[in-house]
Amino acid sequence: MKIFQLKLVVLCIVVLFSTATALAGEPRQIILTWEDDPMTTMTITWRTEHKGDSVVRFSPVEERLEQEWKQVEARTFTFDETKAWIHTAKLTGLNPGAEYKAVVVTAGVAAEEFSFRTAPAESREVVFVAGGDSRTNRELRREINAGAAGEDPDFVMFNGDLVEGPLSDEEWDDWFDDWHDLMITEDQRRIPLLPAMGNHEVEGFFDGEKKDAPFYYHRFMLPEPEKYYAVEFGPDLVLLTLDSGHTSDIDGEQLVWLKETLKQYEDRYLIVQYHVPAWPSGVGEFFGRLSREIRKHWVPLFEEYGVRLAIAAHEHTYKRTPPLLLHHRDEDERELIKDAVNKATRSFDRNKDYSPEANPELQKLAAGEWEEAGYDSHFEALQDLCLQMALYGVQLRKFSVNDVYELVNNTALYRDYWGRICEENGVVYMGDGGWGAPLRQEKNADAYWWLEETTSLNHYFKVILQPEEEKLEVIPVFFHGDKWEEGDAILLSR
Repeated sequence: MKIFQLKLVVLCIVVLFSTATALAGEPRQIILTWEDDPMTTMTITWRTEHKGDSVVRFSPVEERLEQEWKQVEARTFTFDETKAWIHTAKLTGLNPGAEYKAVVVTAGVAAEEFSFRTAPAESREVVFVAGGDSRTNRELRREINAGAAGEDPDFVMFNGDLVEGPLSDEEWDDWFDDWHDLMITEDQRRIPLLPAMGNHEVEGFFDGEKKDAPFYYHRFMLPEPEKYYAVEFGPDLVLLTLDSGHTSDIDGEQLVWLKETLKQYEDRYLIVQYHVPAWPSGVGEFFGRLSREIRKHWVPLFEEYGVRLAIAAHEHTYKRTPPLLLHHRDEDERELIKDAVNKATRSFDRNKDYSPEANPELQKLAAGEWEEAGYDSHFEALQDLCLQMALYGVQLRKFSVNDVYELVNNTALYRDYWGRICEENGVVYMGDGGWGAPLRQEKNADAYWWLEETTSLNHYFKVILQPEEEKLEVIPVFFHGDKWEEGDAILLSR
């Protein structure tokens, strides 16, 4: 009993001390991002409870004397949805590939000293962590934060859905506290963040504007044009962050920017992140408007300009595809199957057996032998395959567009028409968000032609670029309740 009382007293003292220092204006929730060149700049942002003059003091790690430190004044502001005061400063004129120590100070009160590292000017190994969907399972989120920081990454790419409520000051406060506490290495180096917009960052989830995502756009200082942006990390790697329909259209200005940016950097290793997946874990999102638009507008550009890895989230599962290339892009898959369903419901004859077992022609079509079956074109054969599968679906009394798609999608005819696996220059798509958000039902990778692997486990990805060996390696890292386990590495040669 005495031990418990002592612990309670100590806890009360800690809480009172933390509250007192917070009220006194102690800086907290320190976040590092880049608005400019990572080789020569770093942006540092933090919050306090009260307004006050704020600065960042910094110096190369090897400098020992306080008078040799430089100082940059911070911009201080607040916004309607929060009780916090935000302070942000961009440090410039830094040396590439160097380590700095820094202290943030507001109203004369300093936070603990930390260090940060600039991007290299020369080719070297780069290690980063990627993942998304942390949401509101705070204990699990903190576990994954700590695991990711333990990889000692150069930075983290976060694929959206940081919190549940886009306008919840309390949820954002918890998220930033957790990032501040845990996204720091054992030697006190803070890890920069490249965030992507998710649907839970914006009020209304989709088709919003910047004003509908106040916490995201006020708390993260990002390169222009902010909604989507590119970061050159050293001489070999370019990281693109896109907005999958939350505060920007997938086509329009963003599409123009994407094409120009990919063309500018097509000689580099290109890695792209966004929230809603082009190739989801299952058929539920596959026919969603945003996934279809991404496949229509972005995926052809990924392929044209040599993107090797695209990382998404949103589905609260783990997935990866083989290296994919779209084959035909002229038709709309959903409309094709929808048309087949409409024809099938009108022409269904209950006296016939439409099952594949009773139809040798359907079996031949499904195997992809359309020329042998006498069809003039692959597309004509695909139309007939969809119609025959829709008739079979009516017979089974399961004939929604999704039901018929489940029957059609894994046939050789369908797979060979829409896409193909290409190890040399295909794009690998990974995701789909397991940084603490509630996991969804496990999908069966064998049921969908575009999936190589899928499971329902919390995870992040460790990505290692070794430019001298022309090797890009991706390692999924899974959290099984109380232990970590690495999955099979995926090797992407240039």
